[in-house]
Amino acid sequence: LPQPFFSVCKLSHVDILGPGGTGCPQDAWVNAMVRADPDPDKVIMNVGCNKGHDSIAWLQRFDQRGFWNLRKWTSLMADHRAVCPLDTQIRKPPPFNSSKAPVALCVEAMPATVHLLKEVRKLAGYSVKSSTEANAGWLKFWWRAMTDVAKPGDTTEFINASAGQESARMGLKASYRPKAHRISVPLGTVDTIMHNLGLPKVDILIVDTEGADPAVLRGAEDALRSVRY
Repeated sequence: LPQPFFSVCKLSHVDILGPGGTGCPQDAWVNAMVRADPDPDKVIMNVGCNKGHDSIAWLQRFDQRGFWNLRKWTSLMADHRAVCPLDTQIRKPPPFNSSKAPVALCVEAMPATVHLLKEVRKLAGYSVKSSTEANAGWLKFWWRAMTDVAKPGDTTEFINASAGQESARMGLKASYRPKAHRISVPLGTVDTIMHNLGLPKVDILIVDTEGADPAVLRGAEDALRSVRY
């Protein structure tokens, strides 16, 4: 980020990178961005979303209606905690006069985790129908392993990990496992998903794919033209 961003928002590199270089950013820089741009018309794409905490947190940050709640989601995911500790006391965004609402697409490769996400969404009352009727946007899940180039029908091997496991990844490490512990996962790219869902833009792109991040970004050429965060 350019130096003026740090000086104007009074942030340090620790706020961005996390204490001790943990990769767990603190909330100060995120809160500063929301204060500067509280417009709720945001498209959030979370690639490698795992247990969905980040997706819910971003929805709540731009939620003018008080529909999304990270504390509720965290309590329902009590047996599957987030790797980075999250502050569930998310500030209400500054008032913004708009009929729009934030939407989030949670992309996850592990089928067991996708199933868990859908179950928790139902328990939380966050079905697409419920959130749309409340004019609060939506939270959708997409089962894909993300890369830079993928044709329809392309798949890759993944470790068939249990729901919420963070270390599963595609490629060489999966091939070393017994066949019974492997699973075929459809491949996709950020741009393909964006176009297939008719998303006009992606404002916030979060990528955490256990080593495939550069490939995911190469497959997001169109999306990165609109990405702000």
